[in-house]
Amino acid sequence: VGDYDRAERMLDSEIDATRDAGYLLMLAGIETNLAEIAAARGDWPRSRTLVLSARRRLPQDVWLLNQRLDRLD
Repeated sequence: VGDYDRAERMLDSEIDATRDAGYLLMLAGIETNLAEIAAARGDWPRSRTLVLSARRRLPQDVWLLNQRLDRLD
């Protein structure tokens, strides 16, 4: 809730383990959260990169994350 630095650190600490485990949906969720943090900071290039990466990982029927990613677009 506004503590972007702490949230980013927590999410970054989970990326490698989530990727290594093959949990693509969870990884897309982490990247979506990081994209939202980047957008809140006004870092649109990083946000866009994370959005594109998250979209590549998602099956088409994941409505909630698709809606969040659409809003970031």
